[in-house]
Amino acid sequence: MAKKTTEFFLILLIFITILTTLFIVTPVKASAQIDLLYHYGSYDATVGEYGVYYVIGEVKNNGDTPANVNVTAIFYNSQGIPLATRTENTSIKYVGVGQKTPFKIALADSNAPRVATYNILSIGFKEIQASKPLDLEILNSTFYAADEKIQITGTVRNKGTLSATGTIISVTYYNKTTGNILWISRGVAIYSNITYGQKSYFEISSNPKKISPEQVNITLIAESQEYLSPICSNPIQDTITPQIGAPVLFPTEPTPQEIVGINITVTKPDYASNVTMVLLHFKGGGGQWKTKNMTKYGDLWRSFIDVFGAGQTVLFRFEAFDKAGKSSQTTYYSYTVKGEPQSGVPLEALLIVFIVLILIVVIVKYRRKLF
Repeated sequence: MAKKTTEFFLILLIFITILTTLFIVTPVKASAQIDLLYHYGSYDATVGEYGVYYVIGEVKNNGDTPANVNVTAIFYNSQGIPLATRTENTSIKYVGVGQKTPFKIALADSNAPRVATYNILSIGFKEIQASKPLDLEILNSTFYAADEKIQITGTVRNKGTLSATGTIISVTYYNKTTGNILWISRGVAIYSNITYGQKSYFEISSNPKKISPEQVNITLIAESQEYLSPICSNPIQDTITPQIGAPVLFPTEPTPQEIVGINITVTKPDYASNVTMVLLHFKGGGGQWKTKNMTKYGDLWRSFIDVFGAGQTVLFRFEAFDKAGKSSQTTYYSYTVKGEPQSGVPLEALLIVFIVLILIVVIVKYRRKLF
């Protein structure tokens, strides 16, 4: 009896050892699980020749490994007949574990105005084993309304040891009340390949009809082939006015025969909206004000003031405008043209007197002939 008991426990021990070995040597395979959170469709007749039918939504990776994700939608007319099928990648190509990302599918051909309904046909994904470090950093960002659109500007930096290639910035606009996505925009950084420690400026324009700055929460994320950035939420609104420097005149002591050239610097931070126009206002003596558009050379703006007579004092000032509709203006500057004012009767007055005398002579001669 004792021998049989010993054999039983020996067999049980061997069985447990085999099972334990199997679980240790053969790990459970991790996999991505992409869940569709929500979606909706809308038609915009103002875009392009036929308008565009958009499907906008959001997915989440609830699996154990990152993935590249795409979403396929099929569009139907009012009779339920399929019109077209479209597949688009999600806004972020690398969807990490537990991460959400939006998607936007656009039907922009002649079928767009005929769409009555649609279905999400499939969600495809390709698993990625290697994770992306969060070595891109959005240093600053701002938004402003211009030309009936929202503009997002900012600066992104590469903190990693590799060059960040193909850097793009994705912007998502969430409705403050419902939390649903109103719009998605993507833009390439000005320097899309950002080397270690370097920065790049970006500017992204978003659809005008769907967004009011007061109604949205905004998130940004940067992605390259090598890196991601942490999510940046709610950039500040651009309230920064253009900064106008002191003018430089050449020549500094103009004579009556010289046009006066003017250089002036007008700047804003690189993450804010750009300066679009600088005006020069000037007048000499008791004359009327004149206005000229200045020409841009980087941060330097140039123009010139007309010729004025000797001894005349010339007043001038500057006014600058940016894309956000902000403006600033300077106080008045002045200079006096070299030389003393001309004494005696001005040449213009002498010319008028001369013309009047000629007219009188002609009239007198004409009357003599008549009488």
